[in-house]
Amino acid sequence: MFEIFLYINEINTFLLLFISYLLVLMILMIPSIINRLYRRYEHLTKECEEKQEEFSKFEQEDIRCRESLKHAKAKRVKLEKSLEQEEKKVVCVCVCVRTGIDESLIVQFDMSHTLITPYVRE
Repeated sequence: MFEIFLYINEINTFLLLFISYLLVLMILMIPSIINRLYRRYEHLTKECEEKQEEFSKFEQEDIRCRESLKHAKAKRVKLEKSLEQEEKKVVCVCVCVRTGIDESLIVQFDMSHTLITPYVRE
């Protein structure tokens, strides 16, 4: 029985020594871990600043593109309005229609193909 007690005592002593050794190793490793984490933090901070600069460049480019698109849309609307006005200025398109009765009959249409006035060519 005493031998078992000695054996358990030796195991306890071994475990205590092993745990204390691990604690010492951990304490010795803490500065290197902190340094490694700090270097990683600095790297990420630098990368974040670079990405912020990139983002600001893209944002400026986006603003320029949006302004250009807005200008192009306004120009398109203006051109469409002027085209409509020009179409209204076109009085008629003369189309010669064969009727079988009188081949000299000319019919006037506007741009929407609405009959304006038929008249006879002289």
